[in-house]
Amino acid sequence: MNNQLNWSNVAIPLDDERISHLAKERGYRPEFIRWFSDQGLIGWSTFGGGRWCFPVHDQGELVAVHQIPPTKEKHPSYHPKGKGVHPLIVGEVEAASLIAVFESQWDMMAAMDAAEYHLKPRGVYLSTRGAGNRMPPSFVSILESPIYAFMQNDPVKNGKCAAEGWLKGIEAQDSVPVVRVDIPEDFADPQEWLLKKGMEEFRLGLREAMKEAKSKVHSSKGSGPDEPDKLTNPDFEGGKSGKSGKSGKSDRREESTEEERSPFPAAYLPRIAQQLVSGFVKMTDGRMPLALPSICCLGTLSAAIGPFVRIRSTSMGDTTGANLFLLAGAESSSGKSIPFKRITKPFFQYESEAREAFAKETYPRLKSEADLLEAEKKGILNNATRGKGKPEDRESLVEIEARLNEIKLKLDPPRLFCGDSTSQAMIRLMARQHGTSLSSMSDDARTIMEIIEGKHNKGSNADDGFFIQAWTGNPYAFDRVTDRENLVIDAPWLSATWFVQPDKLTSLSENVETFSSGFFQRLLVCNSGATPLKFSARKDCFPVEVESAWEGLVKTLLETYRRKEDCEVEIVEPSQDAEKLLREYQNSCVDLQTSTYSDIPTIAGKWGENAWRIALNLHMADHGVDAIKTRLSCETAERAIEIMNWFSKEALRLVAPAREEKENARSERLREILSRPKYDRLKGASQGILTNNHGFSRGELETLCERYENVFQKIDKDTTEKGGKPTFHVRLKTKV
Repeated sequence: MNNQLNWSNVAIPLDDERISHLAKERGYRPEFIRWFSDQGLIGWSTFGGGRWCFPVHDQGELVAVHQIPPTKEKHPSYHPKGKGVHPLIVGEVEAASLIAVFESQWDMMAAMDAAEYHLKPRGVYLSTRGAGNRMPPSFVSILESPIYAFMQNDPVKNGKCAAEGWLKGIEAQDSVPVVRVDIPEDFADPQEWLLKKGMEEFRLGLREAMKEAKSKVHSSKGSGPDEPDKLTNPDFEGGKSGKSGKSGKSDRREESTEEERSPFPAAYLPRIAQQLVSGFVKMTDGRMPLALPSICCLGTLSAAIGPFVRIRSTSMGDTTGANLFLLAGAESSSGKSIPFKRITKPFFQYESEAREAFAKETYPRLKSEADLLEAEKKGILNNATRGKGKPEDRESLVEIEARLNEIKLKLDPPRLFCGDSTSQAMIRLMARQHGTSLSSMSDDARTIMEIIEGKHNKGSNADDGFFIQAWTGNPYAFDRVTDRENLVIDAPWLSATWFVQPDKLTSLSENVETFSSGFFQRLLVCNSGATPLKFSARKDCFPVEVESAWEGLVKTLLETYRRKEDCEVEIVEPSQDAEKLLREYQNSCVDLQTSTYSDIPTIAGKWGENAWRIALNLHMADHGVDAIKTRLSCETAERAIEIMNWFSKEALRLVAPAREEKENARSERLREILSRPKYDRLKGASQGILTNNHGFSRGELETLCERYENVFQKIDKDTTEKGGKPTFHVRLKTKV
């Protein structure tokens, strides 16, 4: 008789109600809990009136269920008894660069959620299920990476602290370094820290705690050249750069790399998109950056929504469309075509089927009608030449010509996307399409970028004017004297999803014309960090129902919105809280233009509007056919802002070298001015003189004094007695 336990027989998967309850009780994100349940790592047991339950494995076999009551009045239990206490382990230890060990499974779940493990499974997480338990010998014997031991703040009882004893036990059984990670004294354990402070503050705090722990190990033991990499968890890394001593300034290049690229915040995508992203990451053993499939999802959603849906973005009634310009860098052979082809497949398939139906049904019907009208027109004209015309023939000819013109515009097959087209070819194609809309989509968009940069023009001038107007939706006129072609598109609409190699990102970010025109600022741009990808032995990680649901969503958006017959624009209304949040974000971006980014003020110019566009895409994907009658929620606005913040950091990384070059030139200019004999070495020059006579803005001077602190000194002047505006002087700190 087979007595082996079956998880599905002893645990009920968590439904929406229990997921919501656990999220509220413990602070986890619902999408993480749902994933944890789908993996068979948590469930609900009806034993004893209902308990949370976790699987207990021994040598890969389910031997028991760890049951935890929802209240502390009852004690946890194991069923069946006598099988021993085995740790809960998630991840494959053989390839792990991070080993994170916890006393409690609740603490482990908090850290996994913060690392977005459900989207990018990387590292191994282990819960010993209590302070008195240890890691299994079979696990210890194959460890190569250091262990991060996350502490609890247990009280001292009878002169002993359970957490300290737990740590000593872990250290005693392992030969690799054990890094002790302490948490703030205000919290009993990591899970309480998450619950009381929220995910973002917890994630940042956890990252800092790991950094501090790592620094203590390095300072006490020293480290070889490889040690820092072994003690780094990329899922929590980030942070702000310090100051460099070189040239008395902090380096913008250091700023752009020190805050190491955080994973794309895929947890804020619609749930179906999260599942797709997670599948690709699993399929590549965690090596594919989240950005690759995430950008494919956003680009496909934007293309499927089309021009007939907009969101009211101001109290005055202004609206914003759903079209996004997405540009991502990825090295050759990095596997970018894998998610691109699979995620965009429903979109391209829909167009293929539409063209096939047009060729079989629509075109023959229109062509035959046009032929009959031409014959009728010819008959009327023949009668007129023979003097047999009728008074009503003139009106008939007008009607026939009008209908023939209508048919002429409809004889081109439907096109939803375009490839490596010049702007002229794109304009001609767009003018003949439903809703004057197109989507430019390519996993190798080098030629498109060269066209935009003007490298295919005689004068090598940037050819981005049409793209800018098609992003905004403003009327665009196209006139050519050579062939007397005149086209006016009242409301051009273009979405773009482009992948290029990183060198093209650099080229575009350094192109003065595309930056000054505002094209670069409209992009949601990033270097995905994707590097050449080795083939994996893993099988397909996509359940049939996931791909089916994605295909259904894309088709629904296309049929309901982009290909709607009446061409009437429908407006999504934001909730009051969502409108306020997005307005405040947009205003904060304006403030950044005059302060932090005063040297490149236009960089943040479109962040606010792009946040509205991202929010509209998330909303449409979340609600489908009900999107128009559903208000955009504050939660959706928050998700959109988080995604936009990620893109803004990526944009700043790309322009960092150009900013530094410009800043160096300006600092040299200021140094030369202050070195002139007319300016006293002690008093320097006033801010007013430097602004009015030499073109340095107040914000620029403050930035230069802060960043070149060993070169320039800012001296504040008290002008309150005279009633003047607070001002300052700038002088050279040392003779240089």
